[in-house]
Amino acid sequence: MTTKYERLKQARITAKLTRSQLAAQLHTSEATYREWERNREPRSLETAQRMCEALDITLEYYINGRNHHASLSTDERLIVDLYRSAPPEIKENLTPLLHALSRQSD
Repeated sequence: MTTKYERLKQARITAKLTRSQLAAQLHTSEATYREWERNREPRSLETAQRMCEALDITLEYYINGRNHHASLSTDERLIVDLYRSAPPEIKENLTPLLHALSRQSD
């Protein structure tokens, strides 16, 4: 099993970002980010969430290694991937529809 620090580094590499690039996105120094990959956590949950969003990983995956994306069917993964890559205006149109669908299944 990998540590959260190893998962963080691997996610950054997968995202094809340097430490410097990711640190700039997170408005922190490269030295601070380097510590996050080595043995420290971000000081706030908000920063950790922003970091995970920038790396396209869930906070749960970062913290404990659980990847719910792996348990999705091929069609479900496709839907999630399409939604994540959609421009904001498409997401705005899809969100009410998805909420309506979730209410129907209750």
